[in-house]
Amino acid sequence: MGYEQASIRVALVASTLVVAQTKGFGTITNIAGGLAQGTLAFIVPGALILKLQEAEIKGTLKEGLIKALISFGFFSAGITTYLALVS
Repeated sequence: MGYEQASIRVALVASTLVVAQTKGFGTITNIAGGLAQGTLAFIVPGALILKLQEAEIKGTLKEGLIKALISFGFFSAGITTYLALVS
């Protein structure tokens, strides 16, 4: 067994331990939901548009609006995850 396999196994066991030590399963689902909703709703679509239509929208208002939407996605995912952690 190489160092890469061992480090992957250690990381998986450590993450399982962290999950097991939480207050409840609801906390885990809240964190996962908070990360997923902001990422899938705001960040991924905007990033895809920026990459696929890079030449057409470079320097336009549309590019600025899409970047603002992506920023809002990061903000939303961060706030939701923070609220899940403190509850």
